[in-house]
Order: sequence, then C-alpha cells, then structure tokens
Amino acid sequence: MAEALAKECYRAGALPIIVYDSDSLYGFRLSDEVSEDTLLQTPMPLLGITQNITAQIALSGPSDPMVFSMGSPAKLEAIALGSKKVNDLMTELKVRGVYIQYGFVTPARANIYGVDYESWANSVEKALNANLDEIAKRADAISKPIANAKKIRITAPNGTDLTLSTHRVESLSYMMHLRLLKILKVATLGSAFQLVQFLLRLWKLLEAGKLYPIGLPSGAP
Repeated sequence: MAEALAKECYRAGALPIIVYDSDSLYGFRLSDEVSEDTLLQTPMPLLGITQNITAQIALSGPSDPMVFSMGSPAKLEAIALGSKKVNDLMTELKVRGVYIQYGFVTPARANIYGVDYESWANSVEKALNANLDEIAKRADAISKPIANAKKIRITAPNGTDLTLSTHRVESLSYMMHLRLLKILKVATLGSAFQLVQFLLRLWKLLEAGKLYPIGLPSGAP
C-alpha cells in the first residue's frame, strides 16, 4: 500500500518519501544490543525531512502488538522520547496528517483482539475505497437538520440501531480510563509515559475539532 500511495503522490505532482519500519527492526531496537542512550537520540535525518514536508500518511504498525513486550518499559520510553522533537516539529509546522492505520489490520492483531481477520480486513478495505465526495455531500445534507439535535438515532436494515446523545458526558474521563485499562489487558504498551503521550495527542485532536464517540452502558447518565 505504501508504494500505491507513493504512485498517487507522483500523479498529483508531489514528491513522496517512504519511511519504512518493521516488527523485526522494532524488536531489535528493544533488544540488549541497542542501548537506551542510542534510542534517546533524535533521528536527525527524519527531523530534517520533517522540516520540508507538507503532509504525512501513516499506515501504522507493528503488525504484532506483542513486539512491545520484547523490551523493558524504559526502552519503550526512550523510543518515545527520541521521536519527541520530530512530533513536536510536525505540530509546530502544522503538517497535515492522514492516519490510515491499515498496518494494524493483521492476523496477529485479530487473534489477540478476538475478531475475525477476513471480516475486519474487508470492512477496512471497503471504507478505504469509499467515494469520499459522495460521503461529503450526504454528510452535508444530513448535518443541517440535526445541527441542534439533543439525541440522534441511527438505524439500518442490517440491524444497526445506535442512539447518540450530543450533550456533555461528565463521566468521559472515567470511560476513557476504562478503555485504557482494556487496551493494557490486550497487549503490553509500555510505560506510563507512553500513556500520557497518548492522552496529550488525543487532547490535541479534540482541541482541533475531532470527535470521538464514547460508548456508554444503557441507562448511564
């Protein structure tokens, strides 16, 4: 997919650069052969590239989240700290980003998460192939009549029946805490530092106007 996206960039008159990583390379960085001091270093070539890009497309990974358990929390924290200047520069320069997360759709992750891989991959591929212009038109038509709605109910012939409330959810932090605990049960994500970084990134997205629906139990306030 990275090559396919690069070709589309060329067709659009843009010059792409592919930055590749792998599970084995990530695992090697967590091994005893690489010191924490090395991981704490800012990747200067990547920092230089960041100063000259206008957009980033991330496919995400690793394919097997258990790779995180190969190293100590200190190693994972060192990797996060080493990339901090790059991430901060992208925020400062307002580099546009598209996070497709197709790299997360793997048999290994499906097995850990307890979902059917074929169904998961099929749903993601259909979403990626959707006609975005048509979706935008429909979204614009739907948004006007529900702009001031207090409750929104979404139904479909396939059995979908979802009710959304647009008022502020006071128990949001509690629900987010439960979600993080669930994530930690699925795979080892590393240190508390990484969780803080995750929450800071989420907060920045919320400040920018991104909306995350939070599922509440039936009858919850």
